Amino acid sequence: MKKLSLLLCGMFLFLQMVHSQVTTLVSENFDGVVTFTATNGLSAGWSANTTYSVSAPNSYHGTIPTSSGDSIILTSPIYDFSNYENVRLSFDQICKVASSDIARIEYRVDQMGPMGAWKEVPTSSYTGTGKFLNGIFSSSSYAIWDSTNNLATPTDAWWQTESFDMTNQVGYEKAQFRFVLKKGNVAGTNFAYGWLLDNFKIDVSAHIVAPPTVEVTSASTKGRQIYNGPFPVFVKLESNTPAAMLIPNLQLKLTYEGNVTYDSLPLTLVSGSTYTANVGPYLVGTRIDYKVTGSDAYGNTAEDSSYIIVGREGKHFYWRDT
Repeated sequence: MKKLSLLLCGMFLFLQMVHSQVTTLVSENFDGVVTFTATNGLSAGWSANTTYSVSAPNSYHGTIPTSSGDSIILTSPIYDFSNYENVRLSFDQICKVASSDIARIEYRVDQMGPMGAWKEVPTSSYTGTGKFLNGIFSSSSYAIWDSTNNLATPTDAWWQTESFDMTNQVGYEKAQFRFVLKKGNVAGTNFAYGWLLDNFKIDVSAHIVAPPTVEVTSASTKGRQIYNGPFPVFVKLESNTPAAMLIPNLQLKLTYEGNVTYDSLPLTLVSGSTYTANVGPYLVGTRIDYKVTGSDAYGNTAEDSSYIIVGREGKHFYWRDT
């Protein structure tokens, strides 16, 4: 029995150790003292933007130069990845830039003292969901960015999260990154809004840094409903590394007549990688915000969320967003 207890204790400590392997080494949200350095062009530059952000109050905004060939550059400090094989870069962006202009990300590594030449981040390292053609972002990268209208004004719904596996480029190195926005040779494209950046982050690990797939599926109950429940929620959970998934609970935030309470429900396997939980029933007028945060045993995490509103009064139903 004593040996069994020691074995279980050792396994627990091992899992705890493995789970903590992913570390956020860099986090820049452009809200306080900005660690990046801006090199402005002849007619444009980088500056804090208070109109759009993911992490309020600021993002960073690069406006498009007016002269062909002119560029503006936003450069990070030098980061030390000497102790880390796996490096994942991520950031939020709105790139309202014409495809004839150039919005690219570059990196360089330490060459035994001096930093090496700048290189474009390759398309092979991109793990996001947009179009990153020839290593360049533009308003054509996502349909919501409305590439047919250079003068379209962004909204906060336009934000997209990008990610890059930079292991092959900067693992075990000292490295630096920069965002380059360069004017092409088409007149008038400088009237587009420009490039917005927020939540620049670098995660490092001795293991593979790859967030799991965590998705509230389309089969789930979402939005306004005309009954009290229970409401089925289905979640897809898949590891994208050799490490197994750690199955979480479904987290609930319940708002009723101004009062907020919290609860959680276990997720039960349906089949394959799909899990489910039944939410409710709850009283009329309740708003149910639900979220699932999934992790693998390496410590990679991802989350997804949605909401339900219960609306009914007597024999008639009503909708109330709270």
